[in-house]
Amino acid sequence: MITEPLKLLQECINTRFGRRADEWGDPEQLRAWLLQRNCLTEEQVVTRSDYQRMIETREAIRGLLYMNSEESVEASHIEALNHLSRRAPLQLSFQRDGQANLTSELAGVDGVIARLFGIIFTAMADGSWSRLKVCHNEKCQRVFYDVSKNRSGTWCSMKICGSRAKARAYQQRQQKKANA
Repeated sequence: MITEPLKLLQECINTRFGRRADEWGDPEQLRAWLLQRNCLTEEQVVTRSDYQRMIETREAIRGLLYMNSEESVEASHIEALNHLSRRAPLQLSFQRDGQANLTSELAGVDGVIARLFGIIFTAMADGSWSRLKVCHNEKCQRVFYDVSKNRSGTWCSMKICGSRAKARAYQQRQQKKANA
């Protein structure tokens, strides 16, 4: 089952996918989204530069997720993540129960970006990262959590994207038979 931190990361990336309108249409919409998830305080603002960094972060993380479907990650996504991580440093923080977490003392959007990067690092370390995938339907690209035992899921929804892909493949096979 998906953990709360990974769920936040998934929700973040899924603010834009397919033909849907971007939930972060402007800095104010991004601010409202972050406030709703307790990622910002009421007095914190989101500048145009903050907005651009969050969009860049979202798309670079989506690009990184392609590695979980045995696809290559574009160098531009890795470069963007490395560039963004310089503004969002993390530190190891020990909790009362003895557990260690990656945290950031930054506030605002850079603090949110650091938090997302901490979630990614922790998920990679505990093995849950490989279950977070991008739908293979190029027109969709929704991020989903693969709950299959063998981690072989490829569609965000078998009823929608998977069914469409199978129908398309069937039609192509039928056309090849008819043309042969």
